[in-house]
Amino acid sequence: MLELDVCRNANANDLDLIFVATGGGDLEEDFENSGIELIRLQRRLPFDLSLIKNLRKIIKTHNVEIVHVHQAVEGLHGYFACMGTKAKLVLTF
Repeated sequence: MLELDVCRNANANDLDLIFVATGGGDLEEDFENSGIELIRLQRRLPFDLSLIKNLRKIIKTHNVEIVHVHQAVEGLHGYFACMGTKAKLVLTF
């Protein structure tokens, strides 16, 4: 709910936000209608090099400054995706 609230209020607070998800859920439609860009990626393996490659592409294409993740596996993918870029990783449990 916290992330959905941030997404819904991003434009009103001048936040340039991209939401990347690797799974769906009960709130998926709410995120799609939140007014921010939603990018859907697939994670096929516990440690997925393809996912890291796609995340790096998003980081570079959109000049992402901060990557915020919420779980350890996401943190691992985010860490490697940020390597060699100016993006900083924030991990919140």
